Amino acid sequence: MPLILAGIAWLAEFLMIAAAAIFSWFMQYLSKRLLLVAYAVAAMLSLTAIFFVTVGALLTGLESVVPPYFVVALGLVVPSNFTSCASAIGAAHLARWIYAWKVRIFMMKSAN
Repeated sequence: MPLILAGIAWLAEFLMIAAAAIFSWFMQYLSKRLLLVAYAVAAMLSLTAIFFVTVGALLTGLESVVPPYFVVALGLVVPSNFTSCASAIGAAHLARWIYAWKVRIFMMKSAN
């Protein structure tokens, strides 16, 4: 009877070590993927913020140069969230261009 209990304890220890190793490998794999996703999200948010500031500065600069009646007319046509929309669209176009560029580089490297 004590021999069977020792075997069960050994088997339980072996199963726990195997489960811990599998869990550790899975977490390492998952953390690499999550790091890449977090990097992509942070890059996209920073691109959008940069475009937001740039479009806002351009519109402010134009507002001081153009005649006042043009600013009023433009205010009737352009929505109030134009800066946010234009910056998001610009960041999306830039992200698409960067992705296409990386794919092109990958294709050139894989052709050799």
